[in-house]
Amino acid sequence: MLITWGPVSTSHEKLGSPQGSPDIDIVVYQVFVDQEDFALSTELDSSSTSLLVPAGLLPPGAAKLEVLVREASHNQTATETFFVVK
Repeated sequence: MLITWGPVSTSHEKLGSPQGSPDIDIVVYQVFVDQEDFALSTELDSSSTSLLVPAGLLPPGAAKLEVLVREASHNQTATETFFVVK
């Protein structure tokens, strides 16, 4: 399974300061996959925009995916979604 996300290249256009600024320094992406009896977490460098999860690693069932990005100033944001492993 390939998990992908777009790179974070600007601050939020309505929140934070300065708003919508490209003057950010991404330090790390963190990826979390949580299921009822299984959890996977990893840190990836700032140039990463994907994570390959080997076939068979995730058991069948519903899972939550969260991708967190941390900036050099320690500001961070995350997005999450859900998917089903068949």
